[in-house]
Amino acid sequence: MVSPHRQDEFPSETTWWWMDSICINQKDQIERSTQVELMGRIYQIAARATVIWLGEEYEDSAEAIKFLHDLGWQDSMSPAQVKQIQSRKNSWKAVESLLSRKWWERMWTLQEFLLCQEAAFYCGRSTITREDMHAGVIGVWRWQQRDNSLIQRRVYEKAWNRFRLLEWYDQIKDNMPLVGTMAYTATLRATDKKDRLYSLLGVVAAKDRKIVGRPDYQSPTSLVYA
Repeated sequence: MVSPHRQDEFPSETTWWWMDSICINQKDQIERSTQVELMGRIYQIAARATVIWLGEEYEDSAEAIKFLHDLGWQDSMSPAQVKQIQSRKNSWKAVESLLSRKWWERMWTLQEFLLCQEAAFYCGRSTITREDMHAGVIGVWRWQQRDNSLIQRRVYEKAWNRFRLLEWYDQIKDNMPLVGTMAYTATLRATDKKDRLYSLLGVVAAKDRKIVGRPDYQSPTSLVYA
């Protein structure tokens, strides 16, 4: 999706958007094959920041994003500050709920997350930039090492692993290996088994894209993987 640059500026009614679920006819397999091939390029050349939509605002989602802002970019703290952060049980529960949303475990959300030059997470009207979310997730990890009762490890690891993948991608860019990336993302979910492969085409090295070829939703899954 395409949105304004500023994280505190909610997209206006005149903003132009590209959304795969709407802009691609998912029932037309020929169109789907053609458009899926272009998705990576669309995210790379987006004129404005990509909006990562986590879903509607729940009772505690705004608190989760605010708390992630608080956790990010923290260095030294006094014992009183440490105790105060640990005591915010409702805030930790809110973050756990936010990181449990389905977006974090979907294969197709990787391209929008990795390829765009700028990105901001939106949950309802609350927002946080990709950079600040990264800092917040690192903050969650640091606190989990200090006190593993604050948040479930299996929850925060979904976000942690995704940002590790972003760090990897930023280092090697267009040389991501297909097999290695598929292995690293093996726990992510895709409704169509072919999409475990096709959702990575915009991310992996050109030589691997050439081997895979154009997305083919008409052939059996076994033939596509062979």
